[in-house]
Amino acid sequence: MALAPTLLTRALSALSGANTTAIAARQDPGPIRQASPADPGKPLKGGDLQTMFSRAYDGFAVGAQWLEQLAVNDDSVLRREGRIDLQLFDALLDDDVAKTAMDQRILAVLEQPWVVEPGNADDPRSVQAADDLRDMMNQVGWDRVTSLMMFAKWYGYGVAEGIYEMRQHNGRTIVWLRDIVVPNRIWFAFTNAGELRMRTPTDTDGVAVPPNRFWTWRTGGTHDFAHYGTGLAHWCYWPIWFKRNALQFWALYLEKYGQPTAVVPFLPGADDEAVGKALDVGRAIGNDSAVAIPANQLAGGTTGDWLKPFLLEATRSGGADSYQQFQEAMNDAIRGAVRGQPGTSSRMSTGLGSGQSDIQEGVADTQSKADSDEFHESFNRTFPAWLTLWNHGPDVAPPTVYRNFDKAEDLGSTAERDTKLDAMGWERTDDSFKETYGDGYQRKPEPVPPVVPGVGHNGGPALDAANDNPDDRRAAVFAAGDPRSLYISRKLLPASAKALRAHAEAAGLVGLVDVDDMHVTVCYSRTPVDWFAMPQSGWGSEEDGGLRIRPGGPRVFEAFGDQSTVLMIASDALTWRAEDLKMAGASYDQDPYRPHVTVAKGPQTVDLAAIEPFTGVLLFGPEVWEPLDTDPRDGITAFSAADLDQVDRLTAELAADMDPEVSAFGAAIADRIARFTADGGTVSREGLRLAMLEALDRPGSTDAIAKRLALPFAAERAAEAAGVADQLGE
Repeated sequence: MALAPTLLTRALSALSGANTTAIAARQDPGPIRQASPADPGKPLKGGDLQTMFSRAYDGFAVGAQWLEQLAVNDDSVLRREGRIDLQLFDALLDDDVAKTAMDQRILAVLEQPWVVEPGNADDPRSVQAADDLRDMMNQVGWDRVTSLMMFAKWYGYGVAEGIYEMRQHNGRTIVWLRDIVVPNRIWFAFTNAGELRMRTPTDTDGVAVPPNRFWTWRTGGTHDFAHYGTGLAHWCYWPIWFKRNALQFWALYLEKYGQPTAVVPFLPGADDEAVGKALDVGRAIGNDSAVAIPANQLAGGTTGDWLKPFLLEATRSGGADSYQQFQEAMNDAIRGAVRGQPGTSSRMSTGLGSGQSDIQEGVADTQSKADSDEFHESFNRTFPAWLTLWNHGPDVAPPTVYRNFDKAEDLGSTAERDTKLDAMGWERTDDSFKETYGDGYQRKPEPVPPVVPGVGHNGGPALDAANDNPDDRRAAVFAAGDPRSLYISRKLLPASAKALRAHAEAAGLVGLVDVDDMHVTVCYSRTPVDWFAMPQSGWGSEEDGGLRIRPGGPRVFEAFGDQSTVLMIASDALTWRAEDLKMAGASYDQDPYRPHVTVAKGPQTVDLAAIEPFTGVLLFGPEVWEPLDTDPRDGITAFSAADLDQVDRLTAELAADMDPEVSAFGAAIADRIARFTADGGTVSREGLRLAMLEALDRPGSTDAIAKRLALPFAAERAAEAAGVADQLGE
């Protein structure tokens, strides 16, 4: 039974215009025992837990019947205008500034991507619930629903209805959210207990709606029981009302003071027809703005000149700019109410360096994120929770829907910062570069200085060009036909090198080689060769000279050389290439050639034979040609055994040829010393020097010895001319 109107009127009048909405249903809890400091009391039991003490004696305790009646929207603007619906606020959106500002507020939320996250990422059922909801929201069109429900910000509340069906999805039959409909909010009302009701022409208290079908979003209220909320239209009503009335006065002003009025005199006593003709003449002159007056009222006479029509211009102090200023003030008030500050949707003079645009953008971003958070917090308590309960059970955490307002990093600013860091000597790692800028990039090949005949790339002579910059020996320049040692390698590209290093580290290897130093040696020729006479297969850039070794095949980790650990690989392309270079004259310390990549240096504590080899794809860059950087004294090992025998034979022949001259020279010195000591004396240092000088003065001895000693120097000059002087040793 509905409450008697007289009792309701009495209750409302006692409130003196206060909020007429009521609290949720509750029972009178009776006397409340006050806990003393010594007796803190115990929690209320039973039905007492569902009561609200703060509204137990507020004057609304008039029975449960009153709680079931429809609450009245307590918006003061609606009450002042005597309206009980929202059509008054509908008309306000006809204002161009209000509609534009409201659209901006909604679009600021819509432009952010929406996300569905599992309530518990570690629970497969929770992840499945999130996936199901995401599929439903894609079908429903979540941006459409968001756009319509966001108008709750304008009206104070919004209502949406879910349409369900049973559907097969991913092999399961589940409750499917087929659509979300956003009807006109004026069709709905709330009871004094806060329950949603459907308005009907026949039932003043409305019809209860089905449970778990409707989502309501109330916003802008100042307390929990403002069931209809308080929309932005409440704050825009008076600025729009004043602006519309001011526009009427502005139009009258322009009509009155913008165009003169035509005045057509007529003779006193003229009949209505004559006066009408006079007005027609005036309207033709003044664009419908004309008056007709008796001629004798002009300057007090009836002279014929007074019968001529003339234009009457109105004059006043001030101008039309006052109306324009008033209108802009009202527009700023509307923008401020809807967007938080007027500069977001109006032209403002910010001034150089004022920072106003950044401040305004910050206010708008904060407002938009708050709108989205409030909106999705309301939504997450409804359909996501209901569908998870029905489809996955009560112990599954429902998903959370939100919009991501994290702004992507400005790549222009980031690149500018990286440029400054590069000037300071810092650079990004490959992983950091990919994470920041994404895929689709690769390092440019290092530029090779132009070849200048006879000149090294640092300006030095071509003979030393191979060693004038150890960091870039590929720029070595020397004349064709000038033999040099040759070292050819291919660098393991970063992707493969990182994978190989990670595999080796997981296997327990220590002393791992840096990723940038991993390579395969193609040629290691101590024997000088003419680079320009060598086969050039494989010479090229990364685009056309790279080498890919497919996954798998014969591979093994082995100890190699001086406590190095390598990955031995099989590659016909590398083997044939090495043989081709050998046939052209290059030498190789390891015979036969076995391609490998060094992965670690130093002793290992793990059994290499027990390690599973790396079987992934190996991508190598182009061939890099360099001269060997070795100590010239080590070059003697480049001679064959026959060459060394020949050197020994020549040395012996030279010694035998020198022996007579040396023996004669020694005999001459001994003869002089014997003469000095014949009388039993001793030879002083000065006497010994004189004995050697006399021996050298012996005819023919000096020339013979000089010729013999000159032979090694002649051989060295010949070796230099042949380009093998660095292999002779000291």
